[in-house]
This record gives sequence, C-alpha cells and structure tokens, in this order.
Amino acid sequence: MRIQVTLAQQRFLARASMLATVTIENDGREPLDVPDPGDNTNRQPTYTVEGPSCPGGHTFHARGAVHGDPRASVEGEHPATIRLAPSEAHAAEVSVDQLVKLSKPGRHTLSAALEWGGKVARSQPVEFLVEDAAFTSFQLVTAAGLQEEYPIRLFCLQKGGAAGEVYVALLNERDPETGLVTLAGLSRLAPADAGAETVFGPWMNCAGFGAPSPRAGWQAGNLLGVADFPGTEVQRIALPTPPLLVRPAVTPATGEMDVFVVNASARSLALLRFPMPQDGGQDAPRSLWAVPLPSAPLAARAAIGPAGRGNARVAVFLVKAPEGLQAVLADAGAGTTAPRLRTVAIEGKHALPASEIAVRVADDGSVHAAALVAEDAQATRLCIADATWSPDAAAPGQVSVAAAATTLPGPSRASAVGYSVAPGGPPRRDWAVLLGGSRILSSASPHEPHTLQGTVVVPIEMLAMSRLTYVLTRHPEDVVRLERVH
Repeated sequence: MRIQVTLAQQRFLARASMLATVTIENDGREPLDVPDPGDNTNRQPTYTVEGPSCPGGHTFHARGAVHGDPRASVEGEHPATIRLAPSEAHAAEVSVDQLVKLSKPGRHTLSAALEWGGKVARSQPVEFLVEDAAFTSFQLVTAAGLQEEYPIRLFCLQKGGAAGEVYVALLNERDPETGLVTLAGLSRLAPADAGAETVFGPWMNCAGFGAPSPRAGWQAGNLLGVADFPGTEVQRIALPTPPLLVRPAVTPATGEMDVFVVNASARSLALLRFPMPQDGGQDAPRSLWAVPLPSAPLAARAAIGPAGRGNARVAVFLVKAPEGLQAVLADAGAGTTAPRLRTVAIEGKHALPASEIAVRVADDGSVHAAALVAEDAQATRLCIADATWSPDAAAPGQVSVAAAATTLPGPSRASAVGYSVAPGGPPRRDWAVLLGGSRILSSASPHEPHTLQGTVVVPIEMLAMSRLTYVLTRHPEDVVRLERVH
C-alpha cells in the first residue's frame, strides 16, 4: 500500500484555494479496501503540515477539520472505502485550505499517512510557499438578485515578480440584516502580463454566473488581456496608446466581453470586443468602432441593458463644461454600431476627485446615471445629480439635482454612488465619501463619519444589496472585506 501527495503549483497566497491530489496505490497481490481520501467523513488518511502557519507541525484528518471531531478512531465506526485491485491506484482532490488555516507566509511542507488493516503508508513531504496577498487592483462583479443565488465575485490583481496574477474572491452576504459578509474562497484564475496594473471583470445581464462563465482581464500599458474562468488561452489586444478603461466590462448570455476604452490624448471612445472562445479556435479581439468625445472624462461607468432590450452596451461620462459639468451618454446598442453621444448639462456644479458614478439600464430601456458633485469649487458642499435618458434617441436627457447631501468636514479623497442590485422594485441609490484614514460619510450617515476597520480601496468599490451597502476594504485577517457603511 502506497500513498502520494502532489500539488499542481508550489506557490499559494495566504487564505487562497490549495488543491492537493492524494493517490493511494495497492502494490500488493490481493484486492484491498482502503478509506476514500475524497470522503470528508473519514478519519484516514491523516495529513501533516509543517511551517510558519503550524509551528511544531499540525496533524489532522478530514472528519476532524470539516465536522469538528478530531478523534483518531471510534470503535464500531466504518469509514467510506474504495476497493483497489492489485496494482490499481485511486486519486482524489483534497482542498487543503478547507482543512487547515495557512495564514503565515513562508515555506511549508505537506505529507500524508494511511494506517489501515495493519499496514502503514507514508508519503514523501511536498514543499510549498505561502505568500501574503499584495493586491493592487480590484473589480466587484454583481448582478440583480445576486445575494439570493450566487456568491459575490471580486477580481483581484496580485503583483509579484516579473508578472502578476488574477485571483477571484467569493464573498457571501450571510445576514442582510446585520451586514455579515464572509470570504468564502480565494482562487487563482490566470497569470497576468508583466506590467499589469488594472484588473477588470464583466457585469452580466443573464440569469447567473454559470453559462457563460465570467471572465476577467487586465491592463498592462497599451496591452489588454482577457482569460476565461477557470482559465484557458489568454486573448490579447494591443492599442496604439495606453487607454483609460471604463469599468466594468459587460457580457450578455452569448458570452462575448465588451470593454469601453478612452484614448485620453485623442479624446476618443472605442469599444473592444473579446469574443467567446469556441471549440477549435477563436476569433481575435478587436475594436468595433471609435467616436470623438467632447473632452477628457472626469469619471466614467459602463452598464449593460436587459436582454429583452437588445443587450444595450452603455457608458456614461462626466466631463467639464464651460457652465459646470456635462453627463454624456454613449449608447452602443448591441455594440457593433458607433453610438451618437447624448449630453445633458449639470450647471454650476464641480467634480470630485477619484469619483465613481452609478449607471443602470431600466427594463424599459431608459438609462439612469447618478453622480456625487460639489456645489462649490472647494468641494465641501455635496449633492446628487441624477441624469435620465429615454429609449427615444431623439428625446433630450433630463437632469435633476437633489438638495445638499452633506457638508464635508474635510477634503474628499474619493467618492462613489451605487444602485442596489436587489430584484424587484426601483433600485436604491446610495453614496459614500472617503475622508482621512478610513473615515466614511455615507447616505446612511451623511453628517457623522464612520470609521471602517480595514483600509478602504481606492477607487471605491461599493456594493448596495437589498438592505445594506458595503465598501471594499483591505483587511489583514481576511485579505479583503466588504464592510457595512453606517
């Protein structure tokens, strides 16, 4: 009887998914019944991890880690077994990160042992390296009804060495009443090219994240790359100059991923398409069209409309105008035809630094955008500007400015507006402003700053759910957190 442990890679992030393949071989002459390493109710095999996360070594089995029963054996208990013929081997994948907490960076070893039927088999230890997460860019991916059926996905760009890596974190809103959001998993998606500095992912208008699978991309200067989940051949496109990404990317049920990009020096807008990979090959990503913009954007956001309204790809920009600001809509429809830009004036108002606007397409095809703007040049008196464009391309856009939302006690470092992703009824519109440190003013507390536990990610990644609104923070214990704004 032999047992072997192998790892598909030798580097793992703390708290990230770590799959090991455990192989048991019958090297005898008679059939052999052995505990199934893939059954988490078994007390055999046992595993030992040594390294900074487990000083002095830690031995465990699946039943103890998953079901809280660490006893080595129980009289009369019969494990789930598999039968191996002579020379037959059986392999199973074991999620090591679900059995032991690997939270400390450094070199570790993993080994397995099987004591069964009077026989003892021990594997050679395999070495692996645990590294701290050093994420430099983030993109939340959400959809209507998300919290009821799917985990929240967060794409993260890890920088390290000559190239980077894209990870996907899964978060669950466990309690929408109290705001308990937990990190359910962190998995490596794909390598990123050297110099990658921004990650992007798609919002989808289909019924979930199963088919097509969500994809993720990154920008490295003038190069954009996209990888499929859980990872296949990377699609790349090189542009003449480094573009300004308009996030998020958008994806309909047919699977292509479209990304609006701005050439700031040429003041032009283009739409890039990354086709859905097909069996036997794939089309190359390409630019579908380009149109001039009135001026360089101060803020921008993209969205996708309902399938019943043609999967409209839209982007809204906030630009400076002689009389204040303008909101500019680019409605590209299905994406293949260059849009006609539609503008609406936001007179006498000023833009905020590092500001994220909100955009949505309603069921009737109307486009709605909301921006946090300032009444004064010092950007201390803030209000909300709401812009609406009807499906009739000939109709003028409408804008309304709500009464002052708040007066800031200090300068704004960043701000964001977001629409809730809860199904049914009109979406809720929330906002947040980051002051010094991790102090937040929000629509839930517009006059009394609230200090979050972690370090707020900038640009602000905000997610409004059915009842509560969250802001993404970096946190030493959980790597990333969605913290409730009060």
